[in-house]
Amino acid sequence: VSSLPPVSLEADAISEDEAKVRYLDDAERQQTEKVSAVQKLFRLNTAEKLKTALKGTREERAILIRDPNRLVSSAVLGGGLVTDPEIESFAAMKNVSDQVLRQIGTHKEWTKKYSVVANLVRNPRTPIGIAMTMVSRLNPKDMKGVAVDKNVPEAVRKAAQRFIKGPEEKRSGGKH
Repeated sequence: VSSLPPVSLEADAISEDEAKVRYLDDAERQQTEKVSAVQKLFRLNTAEKLKTALKGTREERAILIRDPNRLVSSAVLGGGLVTDPEIESFAAMKNVSDQVLRQIGTHKEWTKKYSVVANLVRNPRTPIGIAMTMVSRLNPKDMKGVAVDKNVPEAVRKAAQRFIKGPEEKRSGGKH
């Protein structure tokens, strides 16, 4: 009896090298322990990934939040172990799905934190509807930064520009 290669039930079957590229940025790929963690998590099936997402370490959650399977990435946020600093970093990640960013952006407790709101608005992958509702909550310094940031969607940038120009137009408009 010959041994068959493991079959992935995920619709998005990828190789181990592709997993390293998808889950880790350039700096992280230089760190041996992160690469070995990705390799370990890559070999798990979806059920094992879900279990790890709910009960794993902070490092495992940081890797699994980027998993292409929405069940796995949502399980990371749904597990009670995720901390506020982790949510802040997830909100800033450019390589997570828009679904993860939407989930963070619609969670009342997490969006009470200014750093989460600011990271979501600055993240180009945040769904526009979520980012637009949060632009008004930025402080003036961050608002000016978003107004000129070419990485954020045009609509978000324009909204920030309107907030900056609003008070100036009112002041100059009354002096004619």
